[in-house]
Parts: sequence; C-alpha cells; structure tokens
Amino acid sequence: MLTKKLTRYRHIVLLSAILLFCPVVSLSQVVNDTLPADTAALPSDSIEEQARKPSFMLEARVDYEAHDSIVMDFSAFKAYMYGNYHKANIQYQQIELNGGYVMLDFNKSLIFSKGFFDSTGTLINKPEFTERDQEYKTREIFYNISTKKGFIRSVVTSEGQGYILSDSIKKLPNDHINISSGSYTTCTNHEHPHFEIHFGKAKVIPKDKIITGPAFLKIEDIPTPLIVPFGLFPNQSGQSSGIIIPRYGEAGSRGFFLEDGGYYFAINDTVDLAITGGIYSRGSWGMKAFSNYKIRYKFSGNISASYSATKLGDKDSPDYESGNDYKFIWKHNQDPKAHPKNRFTADVNIISSSYNKYNNVSINDKVSNTFKSSVGFTTNFGGLFSFNASLTHDYNTKTKMMTMTLPRVAIASMKRFYPFKRKNPIGGKKWFEDINVSYSMNTINSVQTIDSLFKDLKFKDFNNGIHHTARANSTFSLLNYINVSNTATYNERWYFRYFHKSWNSGTVIQGGDTITGYIDTDTLTGMRAARDFNISSTFSTKIYMFYNFDRGWLKRLPINKIRHVIDPSVQFSYAPGFGAYRWGYYKHYQVPTGGIPIAESAKYSVFESLPYGSPPDQESGRVTFAIGNNLEMKARSKKDTVTGFKKTKLIESLRISTSYDVAKDSIRWAPLLLSARTTLLEKFIIDYSGAWNFYQIDSNERLINRFQYEKNGHLLRKTSAMWRLSVNYALSSQRAKNK
Repeated sequence: MLTKKLTRYRHIVLLSAILLFCPVVSLSQVVNDTLPADTAALPSDSIEEQARKPSFMLEARVDYEAHDSIVMDFSAFKAYMYGNYHKANIQYQQIELNGGYVMLDFNKSLIFSKGFFDSTGTLINKPEFTERDQEYKTREIFYNISTKKGFIRSVVTSEGQGYILSDSIKKLPNDHINISSGSYTTCTNHEHPHFEIHFGKAKVIPKDKIITGPAFLKIEDIPTPLIVPFGLFPNQSGQSSGIIIPRYGEAGSRGFFLEDGGYYFAINDTVDLAITGGIYSRGSWGMKAFSNYKIRYKFSGNISASYSATKLGDKDSPDYESGNDYKFIWKHNQDPKAHPKNRFTADVNIISSSYNKYNNVSINDKVSNTFKSSVGFTTNFGGLFSFNASLTHDYNTKTKMMTMTLPRVAIASMKRFYPFKRKNPIGGKKWFEDINVSYSMNTINSVQTIDSLFKDLKFKDFNNGIHHTARANSTFSLLNYINVSNTATYNERWYFRYFHKSWNSGTVIQGGDTITGYIDTDTLTGMRAARDFNISSTFSTKIYMFYNFDRGWLKRLPINKIRHVIDPSVQFSYAPGFGAYRWGYYKHYQVPTGGIPIAESAKYSVFESLPYGSPPDQESGRVTFAIGNNLEMKARSKKDTVTGFKKTKLIESLRISTSYDVAKDSIRWAPLLLSARTTLLEKFIIDYSGAWNFYQIDSNERLINRFQYEKNGHLLRKTSAMWRLSVNYALSSQRAKNK
C-alpha cells in the first residue's frame, strides 16, 4: 500500500526536488569525484561551502520504488530509500540499482547502497548494480552519477566466460576496472568456487582482456604451489580465432599421442570452423573438422567429418592391424518461421564399421550398433498438391548390413477436385455434382547390401517403383432416407525390372548339399506397368423408434420414454482378377516330378518382391450386411432439478453382421458376428462377442459346403463366445475425503 502511495506522488516529489536544485546548478561547474576509503561514512568533498548545494541536474527520467519508505531531506539535498525485506529500486538512463537501502546525495552526485540485516543478523538484499550489460553483485557500492566512477566492496561480477570475485573494485569512467585482492574462476558455483586463480591486483578491460599481477591457483580454498608472475585472460564476448592446444598421452598398441590439436576459425557471426588432428608414435593419425552455422529465423545446424588411419602393434608382429575409418555427421534444422510451405531437415550419421572401436567416442556410441540417417523436404504447390521427399540410410556396424532409400517421394492432392460441379448452378444440386476425384503418387528406390559391396552397386541392384492412385468418391441421398456412398479406385504401378522363372534340371549347392533341379530366376530390365481397380458402394440409413409411457396407467411408471435407434447398412465391394495370361502379370513354369517331363504348372508373378506388389490374381467380391442398435431410456429423476428427467443407455451398442462372397464357388456365407456393449451403474462395463457359422464341419473339423440346418434343423452353429466385465472408477483425493 505504501509503495502504491509513493508511486502516486513520486512525480510531485521529484518535481519539487528539481525546482529546488535547479536554481543553484549554475553556481558551481565543478563536480566532485570523491570515492570513499571507508564505508562507515561518506567521503568529504574538497570544494568549499558552495559544494553543499547540488552541483548536477537530472538528464533523464528517474524511476524509483521502495517497499518500505522514502525520506526526502531537502536541507541536505539527500534522499533515503528503504526496501528492507524487499528491495529499493532506482533506474536512471542505463543504470539500475536494487538494494535493501539506497541513499542519493544530490550535492555530491553520489549513490550509496547496502544490504539489510534481518532478525537473525543475516545480511540480505545485498545491492545489485547494472550498467548497460555489466552486472555487479556486492555488499556495498558508491557510485558517482556525473563522473561514472564507482567503488564497490565484496563484489561478484561476470566477465566473458568466467567470474571475478574481489574485496574491492574501483570502476573508472571508461568502464575499466581496478581490482584489489581478488580471484578469477570459470566455476559456475562462483560464490564458493571449487577452483580459482587468486591475485593481489588486476585490471579488467571489458570485452578485451584481464591482466593480473602475481597469481596462484587455489583448489577448494587451499593454495597450491602453482604460481605465475602475471596472468593474461581473454575477455572477448564475441568469437575469436585461435590455436587449440592438443592433449597428450599413451594409447596402448598405438603408442604415445598428441590429439585434438588444431586451429579454430571464427569466420563470422554465421559460421565457424574447427580443424583438429592427432598423431601417434606407431604411425596412426587422424583429422577432424567441425563447423556450426546459424542464420536467425532461417536455419541452423552443424557438420562434422572425421578420418583416421589406424595402425595397431608392430608391423612385423602377427597381431598387427591397420585400416582406415571415417565418420560424417550433419544435423540441420529449419526455423518454423523461415517459410510458410517449405521445410528441409537433415539428420545424417554415416560411419564405418570399426570407427567407434579405434577412436575416442562416448560410451553410448561404443555400445551402439545401428546408425540411422535421414534427409527430408516437404512443400505444397498452390494448395493443390503436397510434396514429400526423403533419403534414409540405416547401417549396422555388427552385421555390416546397410539399407538405403534414395529417395522416397510422395505426392498427394490436398484438395478434392469436383469435375462435374457447376460454376453457376440453376435449381437444386444434382447428385453427380458431389463426385470428387483425388490423386496420389509414391515412388521409392531402395537397396540392401553389405558395406564392402556398396561401391559396386548398379541401378539394376536397386528395388524401385512408382505407384499411382486415383480415387473417385460420391455421396447422395436415395429416396430422401437412404445414404449412398460410392468409391472407385484405380492403381497403376511402374517398374523398371521384372522377373522370369524357369525350371533348371541341373545341380546346385545349397547349405553344403548338392541339389538336383532348382528354379532359375532371371532379372530383366525395362519399364513395365501393372494396373488394377476396385469399386465399393455402401447403403445406410437410420430408423428411430420411440416408446412413450405418458398415457393411462403407464404414467405411474418411473419411465418416461424409450428410444430405439436401428442402423442397417449394406456394403458391396468388387475387385476383378488379373491372373489371366493375357494381362502378362502372371506366368507359369513346368515342374517335372518322378521322371515325368511335365507334372504340374507353378504360377508366379513377374513383379514379386517389388515394392508395390502385383495386381490381385483372383477376383474378389463381397456383400456385407450389418445392423446396429442403440437403446436409451429417459426416466424421472429427483436429482435433476432442471428437467426432472435422466437419460440412461440401456444398450450402448448391439451389432449383428455377416457377408456373402460372390467370387467363391462354395462356402460363400461368412460367420454371423454379434457384439454388444452396455454399462451398469455408470461404472461396470459389460462386453459380449460371439460367432455362429452357417455351415457344417466334417470329422476333421473342416468346413464343408452344406448348411447347418440340413443336419439338425438349426440355422446356425455356435463357434465362439466371450464375455468381458470391466470397471471404470476415477479416484481423487476430494472423492475419498467426501466418502
């Protein structure tokens, strides 16, 4: 409340102070810059009596706030701000100060701040001073607004990638800092660092360097004998090129080494590059390159490449090994704001089988056998088509088996096209205007091989193909009550190779055994097309039946109404067969047995094992009949004070279905399926499912083409049934408390 009042009247107070101080500004053009040597009292000024009048004028708006109180001493030209358990805050130009206690001396252009002792004697709310991008956390601070000089005690401030801790700091107008009795550390626990370089005096040049006198290393507050006559630490906030110091050691059979030494190139703010290398005393060597790149609001990523020549042991020894390994990693991410339609991503991880074995990698890489890579691009054209292309690479370093897809492309229409829709319709909509057409295309080019055979791959070794799908849909109402839905689908596959099989009466060795007679498969090149189509139609409607209990003696019953919803549907689907010889999709080869030249004819597809398969060999057609039921009751309820009724589902679902196969020559009726579901007391869920067959079975329990009613007069034969009970109950702390 006090803060709000002070904030309300602060402009009046500030205006009064300015009006009082402004008339005497011109009396003195000298501004004292007296930094105290002792925090017990403010330093005295060397100017005589006129210095007791204010010697500066505010150049900008001052925003200030104190959670406890603000005291204005107009006779001494001072303001006292008490934050106590909160903090007092002052913001002036590029300066911001927070502290438990703040004093402004307008006469000396001075700000003083310190912390506040709580009831336990602990110093809290210590000052935090910020000027531009420099921040100081301290116990006490004196700062001259006019000269931009300051004196700070017990301070912690960040410089570059490290922190400076000091008993006292003097801040100069050019932002240089003189330090007395301090230390420098990169430990994140800067209040009590695990290690630090301690010095007596130092000078900090922001965004350039830190220069110290004699310094020594302290670990866990224990001085060490590691002493240097002076220290020089870079303090640049941006990137800078420089030498990367290598590490040294011994690596068993590879000998002594110098590793990970090189040079870092700070190219610009967008991209950098680090090149390092290593050499071993027994002849092994390696090179690495790593680069980060980033363009704000567009994309970012990194690329790393490694190559190593490994030599283990002595060249003349029997356990001598040598080999070359490589590793390439590329990660690329596009900013979602970069483009509204196009998106490109990459996650590439290509590695040789023995790289992780001989090179310094993480534990996860050591135990990993499978490495996956992917590069993808998506876009759309005018809102009509979507385009998706991807390259993938899977590699197992244990089996040395790699699978690559170069590439996989998918094109699909995003908006359905209505070819018969009138632009300027007259009268009602015609049934044919709802006919819509969609199109999609998928293409793939993949191969699976061993890494040693990769360089010998040819185009014919790839498994590729293109799949086109065109689909037409239409919906309309028949006799105003029956909904009709029709779908026609056309598929076309393009392949660039096909197969020819024949019987070879010669011998072949398989698994160490000699086998006489085998199937010989020839791969033929050339473009071949395979086509098929299918159609389907669905007729459905809804029948509503109501049973009212609002007449005569039925009114005495708690039931008000029962609603029964029946959903009958009939679906027809048909796909022609393309196994006839005239289509050219299926062929035969003769298999001799028992010395007879021609015993049987084996049928095969010339497109088998190709990515999008073959057209169906046999025709198929099916008529499916289904009836769905839903039963609900509306009963009187005292709990419902609005309508006085409550709805209850007696049977949530009761479905009966079967089908008739028009393409079969026997056993055309599928089993009759029944499923039901209901809920009791809103918590107990009961499910039932069962199946009944129309046909008899023989002594071996195989179906025969004779109806069940011919045997015993029963229409159906029960084959399976299942009941399931489940409980749905939500537990909550409030419900348990109420119970």
